[in-house]
This record gives sequence, structure tokens and C-alpha cells, in this order.
Amino acid sequence: MSILIAVHSFRHGIGKTTCLVNLAMMMAQNGYHTGIIDQPAEQSIQARFPADATILDTLHLLDPLPHPLPNLERLSQHLNGYSTPSPLDYLWVELNSPLDQETLPILALCDMVLFVSGIDEHDFQQTAIAVDVARQLEVPQILLVINQAPHAISFHALSAQVQQIYRPDAIAILPWTAEIATLGPHETLCTHLTHHPIYQNLTTLSQAISTLSITSTVTPLRLSFFDLLQLPDQHRTFLSWLIRQRSAPFHAVMDHMQMTPNDTTQFINSLVQQGLITPKPHAQEIHYHPCFVMKSGRHTRKRSQSGLFDDLV
Repeated sequence: MSILIAVHSFRHGIGKTTCLVNLAMMMAQNGYHTGIIDQPAEQSIQARFPADATILDTLHLLDPLPHPLPNLERLSQHLNGYSTPSPLDYLWVELNSPLDQETLPILALCDMVLFVSGIDEHDFQQTAIAVDVARQLEVPQILLVINQAPHAISFHALSAQVQQIYRPDAIAILPWTAEIATLGPHETLCTHLTHHPIYQNLTTLSQAISTLSITSTVTPLRLSFFDLLQLPDQHRTFLSWLIRQRSAPFHAVMDHMQMTPNDTTQFINSLVQQGLITPKPHAQEIHYHPCFVMKSGRHTRKRSQSGLFDDLV
């Protein structure tokens, strides 16, 4: 079953579609079979992809959701019924704003939700309400993008403030830039601005998404030093280094292991899946920590019992 990721912002023009398109393309470029569900009738997402995007055999632009949406059970069956030549790893869907009977059912079924927000007070208030709704629905992973942040402010202070307010599982802060406005209707960061800091920040977020989707069903082990000695040489050497560091971001792991980005992603995901390391948000990055304590697994979601859906199920 694919990981369903919903993307939402409470107002238009804040960069929701831009984030979805580029994150989906990044994951497809990394070999994940990625499906994208367009908005009904508008087909706004499909219009954003470059003409040569079809060369990615891992990227699939899928038919829009039915309108109006069916009840939760039939909607779940519909989302699971999307077929491509290969099983989908990730399924992305853009939610219209505001949260209503056309968006809440999708939010209730998703495995992750990515909220895209600006930085003014009204943006923060409305996003906080949406995050609270997602938590009431027990969405397992909540991600946040703060977009169009002015260069004059401290990104470190902003990140700390956002962490305190929303407590997201992963965060990306994207600076305001005039270069985004120069992109044509079929141009993306992935094809035209790979050198840009925004592209780099979204790359870090895409790596966090691929890691978090594994940890949502993984219970870390209680690792002892005896267990450490029983590991393969590469794992033992890396974990010995990580224990001394206490934690390390992706780029530090890549440099230490002298691996390519793709090999580093696979190596980290393997360790996470085995319960040997765990990712935790830190400022604008994900840091990886060695596992020495037992953590509870993800609680079963009882979304159908929520009062929000009394008239939808």
C-alpha cells in the first residue's frame, strides 16, 4: 500500500502546488514510484510539469478524485485502487482550502500531511488550526513548509518558533526569491534551479519524508554495546562514530561514509528500518540518533470515531 501524502495551505498563492510538484519529482528521481492526483476539473498540477517529465518512468500523473467525494470507506478503496505499471510508493494529493467536506475525508485517510504557510500572524493562526485538526484525526506525520521567508529575519529563530508552535515531524524554511517568479508554466526547481537554496531545502525535506514513512511502522530496538559488536563491520563502524557524535545530519553521514546521496539515503533507511537509528527534527535539518531506548510504535488510528465524520461515514 502506498504512503498517502496530502498537501494543504489555508490560502492560495503561498506555494502549495510548487512544493508538491517539486517534492514529488525529487522522490521520483530517487527511484520511488510516485503518483500525483490532480485537483478535480482544474488540472492545475498537470499543467505545472515540464514536457519531458514523462521520461521519469517512476512519476505517474493520475486521474482526479471523483466529485463529490464518496464516503470514507469508498474513498479509501478508490485511493488504494490507483494502478500503474508498478505499485506506488507514494501518492500525493493537493487539498483545496478551506478544510471542509471535500478535504477532511482525504486528510483523515492520509499517512502524512504537509502544511505550507507564510510567516505573518494570520498565516500562523490558520495553520495552527489546520495542524490541530490533523492531530485530532491522528494523522501519523505532520510536515511543515514556511515559504517566502524574508532574508532579513533569522531562519534559526524562526525555525525554533515554528517548532515550539506546531511540533512538526519535519520542517523546511524556504526564503523569498525573485527567481521562482521567472519560472515558466512548465518549468520546475528540479529542472531549472537545482543550484538554488530552495531546491536544497526541499531535497532535505524529501529525504526526511522517505525516512519518516519507514519510521511510522518501525519500533526501535534497545541497542546495547554487546549488540553493537554483533553488527556487520560497516554498521558497527558507523554506529560507533554516531555514538561519539551523539547525532548527525544527512550531509555529515554522507561525508563520513563517503557515499553518494542516493547510497546514503538507502544506507540510512536500512538502519532506520532495523531500529538502529532514529531521525529527529533539529532546526532546519533531520538529525539521526543511535537508538538506546525503547519507543512505542504508532498507535492505531480510530478516525471513524471522530465527531468530524459523523455525517461522512
